[in-house]
Amino acid sequence: MIFGFLAKTDKRRLMTAVIIMACAVVVGLILTLVLLATRQNVRIGDKTVQRSIGGEDDAKQVMRDLGYEPENGEPVVRHVSIPEEFDEVYTAYNELQQKSGFDLYPFRGKPTVLYCCPVRGTDGGCSEIVTLVVCGGRLIGGDISDEKAGGKLNSLAEK
Repeated sequence: MIFGFLAKTDKRRLMTAVIIMACAVVVGLILTLVLLATRQNVRIGDKTVQRSIGGEDDAKQVMRDLGYEPENGEPVVRHVSIPEEFDEVYTAYNELQQKSGFDLYPFRGKPTVLYCCPVRGTDGGCSEIVTLVVCGGRLIGGDISDEKAGGKLNSLAEK
């Protein structure tokens, strides 16, 4: 029956159908790879955390996965753009990011979202702030800063 159908089908139509099916398969594979690339986890120090951050809840979960307990309330959300040209400050900050396996250089000129949240310190008090840098829903960097004036800035890998 199928062979009878194929024998009656115009070769041009058959080739068109084959090309359309092949294109659909290629598009499906590309979409799957893109989805996997945006959903993959990232290793920071000895911890593995999700790379995809879609909002405050995801950001707080990443902080927990890194071993920090966010204080009650939502993180402070700031929208900033990474500058096209890095000055001394951004160069030093990018070097800090590289300690955690990140690199902000490919994201120059792009808008980002910063999720900043106070976390409980080792003494039970709130003494540190974790900041996650997110671009296009993907974790691309972050830091841990001491709340005190003149406090130290550490990479996410330095817990």
